[in-house]
Amino acid sequence: MKKAILLIAGLFLLATGTAQAQQAAQAPGVVQLFLCNLNEGKSAANVWELLETLASRITDRQPGFNMFVWTPMRGYTQYDYIWGATATDLAEMASGLQGYIDSGSAAFMGPRFQEVNKHCDSTITMAEEIKAGSIGNTGDRMPDAIVETFACTINPGSSMADVDAAVEFWKAQIPGIGSDALAKYEATLLTPFRGSNGMSDFAWIGASPDLATWAQGSMDYYGSKGGQAADARFNKVSSCRNALWTGYWILPPAAE
Repeated sequence: MKKAILLIAGLFLLATGTAQAQQAAQAPGVVQLFLCNLNEGKSAANVWELLETLASRITDRQPGFNMFVWTPMRGYTQYDYIWGATATDLAEMASGLQGYIDSGSAAFMGPRFQEVNKHCDSTITMAEEIKAGSIGNTGDRMPDAIVETFACTINPGSSMADVDAAVEFWKAQIPGIGSDALAKYEATLLTPFRGSNGMSDFAWIGASPDLATWAQGSMDYYGSKGGQAADARFNKVSSCRNALWTGYWILPPAAE
């Protein structure tokens, strides 16, 4: 079950420095996501202008702080876009938030967010990298990834320990599938820390570098016995809602 999951995230993390998130996040880490609906008359162009303005005000960027945005392609979603950022830990997140406030950026950006967004759900999640992959790394308006998200609840009679066991089983199946496309696939498990909307117990975010790679990887995965067995394990312990997004970095991670 290539379960890429979407949770929500808390708004003011995007301060002066935190860590990586988007299509996939490094582990361990803290991820804040914002699931937003636009005011009437607002468009993707307004979102880009808003987030690029925010990025331009981050002058004391810590090494781990990155920011991204997802726009919907298909599937279950009630939101017009998702944006977010991550921190290496909660202390770094708090430091970034304080810097955001002290710099005056919170006061400057607040009215601008209200002008563009009708509503944003938000949460703080913990992030665990399940599988490293290969996606874009550009801080512009060109796509960096195709992001599939699955928001999941744990089925009655199951527990997070069962989910963890399913994740380990999934990890063990991927090498045997022998897919070049799946080798580029990134996966991250998110679990809520604060601010959950109560709709999901965990989330998994999967990312491919482009649509063709995502399509081939999906066919290789679902056409294999290992992929089918992994999906059966996840389906036994959880129920998920799926959506597909185009992912872009606003502030990309530093090149290694």
